[in-house]
Amino acid sequence: MNNAFSNSMAGTVVQAHAVHGGLHLHQQGTAVFPSPRQLPPVRGRLMGREDRLAALDHIRAAEDQGTPIAVITGIGGVGKTTLSAHWLARLAEHYPDGQLYADVGAAGDKDVASPAVVLRGWLHALGYGPALPGGVQELAGLWRSATATREFALLIDGATSAAQVRPLLPGGTGSLVVVTGRWQLSELATAGARMCRLPPLSPTAAVQLLADSAGEGRLDPDTAEARRIAVACAGVPLALVMAGAVLAADPHRRPADLAAALERKPHTTLSTHTAEGIFAVTAAAQEIYESLPQHTRRVYRLCALLPTTDLDPDTVAAAANLPRAEAEHALGLLTGAHLLDSRAPQEGRPDSYTWATQLVHRHAQQCAQEEDTAEERQVATRRACEWFLATASAAQKLLTPVQATMERTYRHPLPEPPAFPDQAAALAWLVAHQHNLLPVIRHTRDAQWHNLTWQLVDALWPLFLRIQPYEEWIAAHRLGLDAARAAEHPAAERRMLTSGAIGLAAAGHNDEAIRWYQQTLEKAIAAGHVHDRGQSLLGIGGCHTNMGRPQKAEPFLREAIAVWDSSGYRRGVGLALITLGEGALHTGQLNTAIDHLTAAHAILVEHGDGYDADRVAAWLGYARALSGDHEAGRLLLEQALFAFRAAGSARWQAHTLEWLGHISALTGDNDTARHRWQQAADLFDTVRPAVAARVRERLTTLTGQADGSGEARV
Repeated sequence: MNNAFSNSMAGTVVQAHAVHGGLHLHQQGTAVFPSPRQLPPVRGRLMGREDRLAALDHIRAAEDQGTPIAVITGIGGVGKTTLSAHWLARLAEHYPDGQLYADVGAAGDKDVASPAVVLRGWLHALGYGPALPGGVQELAGLWRSATATREFALLIDGATSAAQVRPLLPGGTGSLVVVTGRWQLSELATAGARMCRLPPLSPTAAVQLLADSAGEGRLDPDTAEARRIAVACAGVPLALVMAGAVLAADPHRRPADLAAALERKPHTTLSTHTAEGIFAVTAAAQEIYESLPQHTRRVYRLCALLPTTDLDPDTVAAAANLPRAEAEHALGLLTGAHLLDSRAPQEGRPDSYTWATQLVHRHAQQCAQEEDTAEERQVATRRACEWFLATASAAQKLLTPVQATMERTYRHPLPEPPAFPDQAAALAWLVAHQHNLLPVIRHTRDAQWHNLTWQLVDALWPLFLRIQPYEEWIAAHRLGLDAARAAEHPAAERRMLTSGAIGLAAAGHNDEAIRWYQQTLEKAIAAGHVHDRGQSLLGIGGCHTNMGRPQKAEPFLREAIAVWDSSGYRRGVGLALITLGEGALHTGQLNTAIDHLTAAHAILVEHGDGYDADRVAAWLGYARALSGDHEAGRLLLEQALFAFRAAGSARWQAHTLEWLGHISALTGDNDTARHRWQQAADLFDTVRPAVAARVRERLTTLTGQADGSGEARV
C-alpha cells in the first residue's frame, strides 16, 4: 500500500492556508427548492399578436432534434418581453421544471449583465451554491449538466450579442429558449435559433390597447382623438399604455389635448418605425413625468443616475436622502405609471425594480441632466455608493469580524444599514446585490473617489471569501489596488495586495499571486508591519505548496512562523503549520505531517478558531489514515464532517467525504467508498467542477474487486 500524498491528490490542496474563517456555505440538497417561476408578470390580455403567437408555436413545433430557440426582435417598447411572457406562460405545463428569466440588457449598453452573473443566479434558483465556480466556462458546464435531463422555459431578455446568449443555452433537448433583442442576432442561427420579428401594432389593435389602458369608459376607441393618439404613439405598445395611463390618472385631461401634446415632434421628420417608436415612448414618458408629484419626479431623475443594474427602496432612499417608506411609495408610483417594472423578490432583497425600457431610462437621464445641477447629481450617486459601503461593512463585521479592521469614511449622513439578524441574512444581502457591486466600484473609480473605491473592495471580502466569484474578486482588487495607490494609503495598498493575491491563487493564478505577495512583503518590511509580513510569507509558501513545490514553500512558511512567534501572533503560527503539514503530505512524510497538524490543531483550539481547527482535524484524520491508523483517521474525519455540515461548508464537506472514501477503499469497503466519492463529486460540482471530474474518474477505477495484492484499486 502506497501511503504517500501523491500529486494526483494535489487538487485537494486549495488555498486552505489563506482562507481565514473558511467558506460557510449552504449544502446543496439540504432543502427542497421549488420550481422557479421567474417570468415577468403578465398584465392584461395580449392584443393584436395572434400571428406572432402562431409563428412562435411553429418555431417550437419545427424543432424535433434539439432545444427550440426563438429570437424575437423589434424596437424598444414594441412588446417583445410581454409577448414572450404571455407565450411561455401558456406553455408552463410543458416545462414542469420551471421558468427562468434574465434581463441581460437591464443596465443599458454600458453594463449589460454578464453570462457569469446570470448563470450564478439561475444555478442558485436550482439549489446550487451559494458557492459556485468563478469562471464562465465552468459555470456554463455546470449549467448544462444541471439542465441535461430537465425541462425549462428560459427567457433571455434584451440581448445585444450572441456571445451573451451562448453560455446560457441549456443542456439536453427538453427545454425551450426565447431571446429578445433589438438587433437580429443571426449568429445564433448556428445554434438552431429561428428569428421572429415583432412590428408595431396594427391601427385597430393600437386604439383598443389605448382604450383599455385608459380605463373603462374613459376613451372611445372609434373616435378621431383615439386614432390621433395611437398614430402619435406609432403603434408602440409601451407608448400606448403610457398614454392610457395619463388619461386614467387625470379624468379632466381631454384626449384631444393629449393627442396634440404627443404630436409635437422635433423639426426633423421621423419617418422610420424605429425613429417613430423612440419618439413615441419618449413623448409618452414626458407626459407621464409632467403629471407626477414633484418629489416623485425627483426620485425618477435620481434613479437614472445610480450606477446599478436595477433599483431598490434602500438604495433609492439613500441617494435621494428620503425615509425608506417615501422612496418605496415613489417607486410604486413610477411602477404604476409604467416607467418601472417590479421584479420577483429574492432572499436578501425582497423589493427591486428595473426600467420599463432603456428608452425610459435615457429619458430619465436627460431629465436629470436638464433639471439637476452637477453637484446635486454627484451627491446623489455618492450617497448611493456610500450606502453600499455602509451595508457591506455591516455584513463584513458579522461574517468576518477578524478581518474587518480598516477604517470607513463617509462624506454624507446615511440611513442606518439593516440590522442583519444572523450571518445567513448578511450573506444573503451580499449575494442578492452581487451583480451591482462591480458597476458601483467602477463608478467610484471613474469619479476618482479613491478611498471609497478601496474601502468598497475591502468590505466585500466575505462575498469573495465565501462565494468565490473569481473574475469579480480579481477585477475588484485590481481596481482597489489602483485606488489605494492613488490615495497614497500604504495599509490599504497592502490589504488590496494580500486579499487580491488570495483570489488569484484560489483561481489558479499562483505565479501572479506570488508577485502580489512579494510586493506586500517588501512594503511590510519597509513599514515594519509584522502581521502583513507574516501574511505575505504564508501566502507565498501556500502558493508554492499548491503548485506541488513543498520544498520551495518551506523556507517561507518557517520564516512566517518565526515572524509571528516573535510578535506573539500564535494563530498565524497555527495557520502556517497547516500549510507545512500539507507540504509534508505531498512528499509522503506522514509522521512530520502529523506533528505539524497536531501542533496547529492545539494552537487554533486554544485561540478559539473553531473552523480552522476543524480543517486541521480533517487533514490530521487523513494523514493518520494514510499512516495506517484507519480507525483514528476515520473518527477525526467524521467529526470534522459533522462540523462542516453544521457550518454549511460545501467545499470542506466534499474534501472530507473524498478522504473518507479513500479510507474505505484502502480497507476494501468499496461500496462505502463509492457512496462517499459520489457524495463528494456532487458537492464538488457546486464549488470545484474540475475536482468533481477527478473524483468521478476515481469512481470509474473502483472495480469493486480486490486486485492481486488484496487491496482495492484507487
